[in-house]
Amino acid sequence: MVLVLTAIVNMGGVVAATTQKSRIVQVMLSALILASLHSVGLWAQAAALEPMTKAQIEENLFGRTLNGEYANGLAWTERLNTDGSSTYVENGKAISGNMRFEGNLLCFRYPGVPSSSGGCFEVWRRSINCFDFYGTEPNTSFDVPLSARRFGQSWTARAWYADQQGTCTTEQIS
Repeated sequence: MVLVLTAIVNMGGVVAATTQKSRIVQVMLSALILASLHSVGLWAQAAALEPMTKAQIEENLFGRTLNGEYANGLAWTERLNTDGSSTYVENGKAISGNMRFEGNLLCFRYPGVPSSSGGCFEVWRRSINCFDFYGTEPNTSFDVPLSARRFGQSWTARAWYADQQGTCTTEQIS
């Protein structure tokens, strides 16, 4: 794409130098270049919007402590250990848990806690330090459509590395 844009700019310089209407040609080429950059940017953004794989989740989240919030605004912290154990903290109360994968879904279980706690999540990386979690159960469909997940809408939980500034830039969109 860069080569195409370079060729357009170079061609524009030749055309502009040989025509009486150089200003019009320059404006038209500028518009074409901006439109190309915009569509390339949107294409690249859409192509990158997919859930993380098991390997990506392990590489980016295991061995880390995450701060997060649920869609209702309730804050939490969780340490995701490389051995598959976790420590979840909410309202000052710590709970030990364990993690497993169902395909690319990251599943949490907290023994001794009601079965409504935990669950399986599809994880999407939104920026350098922002991860969205979409809850589901293995082998079931998501309540949130793929189009909404691609645009960061209706997440179940959102998290960031606890030792760094979070880079989540948008609020929950329902």
